[in-house]
Amino acid sequence: GYYSYLWSDVMAADTWKAFLEASGPWDEKLSHRFRDVILAEGNSTDRGEAYRRFLGRDPDVRARFEKRGFPVS
Repeated sequence: GYYSYLWSDVMAADTWKAFLEASGPWDEKLSHRFRDVILAEGNSTDRGEAYRRFLGRDPDVRARFEKRGFPVS
């Protein structure tokens, strides 16, 4: 269970970073894709595959490190 919690924190941090790199948290295109691919499907699909469809890549663990204040190179 703890691993799942850490992995969801990685996904959350990376998602937030993606929004910030777009035009901000209210980016219409990204928020619609997040709603359609991540939220609407719920747990009916593999979350890793859904995330790859959402951002076109695997979650980046460096976003979690940055969120926690660790230097990332």
